[in-house]
Amino acid sequence: MKHINDLEGRHVVRDAGVAGSNPEAKLVRTEVPELRIVELWQRVKLRQAERAKQFEAATKGVRAARAEQLNRLRRRAFLLSGLLTFGCCGGKYGIVVNDRYGCLSHFRKGICDNGRTIRRDNIGRRVLAGLTDKLVSPEAVAVAVRALILFLTETRAARYFSRRLRLTI
Repeated sequence: MKHINDLEGRHVVRDAGVAGSNPEAKLVRTEVPELRIVELWQRVKLRQAERAKQFEAATKGVRAARAEQLNRLRRRAFLLSGLLTFGCCGGKYGIVVNDRYGCLSHFRKGICDNGRTIRRDNIGRRVLAGLTDKLVSPEAVAVAVRALILFLTETRAARYFSRRLRLTI
């Protein structure tokens, strides 16, 4: 014998070996549409799609801004990066490892065969020595430095404003 309580709290005695299922006539079945999980899930997904469409432009702008911010945090700007051209293949010279310049065509694309690098301070000295030798006078060097600063300022400002325009459109 097995002693259990039914839903109303009444004490019921059953045989131990017999499964205690209620007869079909005593079962009460009721449709409760608000508890249907599938329909609720479909409504939620529809609402999410509507919200995503409503805020699509803002979401893209925020993602682009975050990616740009992360990219700026990761990459340090160096004076000569992207301005130097490699003599062997004509590719750009830039920072490839820590403070070392190398051919970007070799390190990023695998096109160039020359994998040699040069320290940043060493190449800076060489560039300044070349500028001094080629331009001879201190006045000419000052003009070249001012032109370089103006060029870098204009290109950075142009990039900044073009990014700002893309974010507001």
